[in-house]
This record gives sequence, C-alpha cells and structure tokens, in this order.
Amino acid sequence: MEVLVDTSSIIYSFCLKKDIFANIENLGFTPVVVSSVIEELKEISKRNSKYAVAARYALRVIEERKKGKRIRIIKTKGNADEAIERIAKKKKIRVCTNDKEMKKRIKKLGLEILTVKSNGFVGE
Repeated sequence: MEVLVDTSSIIYSFCLKKDIFANIENLGFTPVVVSSVIEELKEISKRNSKYAVAARYALRVIEERKKGKRIRIIKTKGNADEAIERIAKKKKIRVCTNDKEMKKRIKKLGLEILTVKSNGFVGE
C-alpha cells in the first residue's frame, strides 16, 4: 500500500526533525512523491528560512531513498496539488497532507488522509 506525500507534510515533518518517509514505512506503507513536489521543495530550498533548511534536508533524504528504492517517484508536470489529487483519485491512494484545502478536496474523493502532527500521524 502506498501514501502520496505532499509538500506541506514533508516540510512540517522535517521542521519537527522527523523523517516522514521512515514514519510512513513504519506504518507499513510505501511513500510516494510526485516530481512536482520535488520541484516545489527545490524552490523552497533556495529561500532563507527554516522551511528552506527543512526542504534541503528533505531533498537529501529523497535522493538517498531513491538510491535504495525505498521511495517511489511519479513523474508529473504542473501543479503538485493537482497532480496528487489526480493520481490519488485514479489509483485510490491515501494522501498525507497538512494543507487544509487539499484535505477538503481529498475527503470529497472519499480517500483516506494522513496528517503529520508533532506526536506522529493522524488518520482522517
């Protein structure tokens, strides 16, 4: 089983100094990231903020996991949120997001949502 992970949950998790991908694996799921999210992380990493530090760390972790085939990357174009919603709907995959608007849209699709909290994940 897989979980599509969006930018908001990745940034929040790494700001908490937690590896979201390892935590997803510990729940028995395979983390999946769309390439549009990786592009968003690259843009955020260029800024001068705590989010940039988290984005740079997340990008390093993603690269390491790609080498070990411990993460699945789906090539996409355009807006990351739209790509995640499209793939989640088509493949009926859970989504991990901390974005309130995205949560509403995913719920309307009838799909399970995971949210990153300071003490772990919450399923919705």
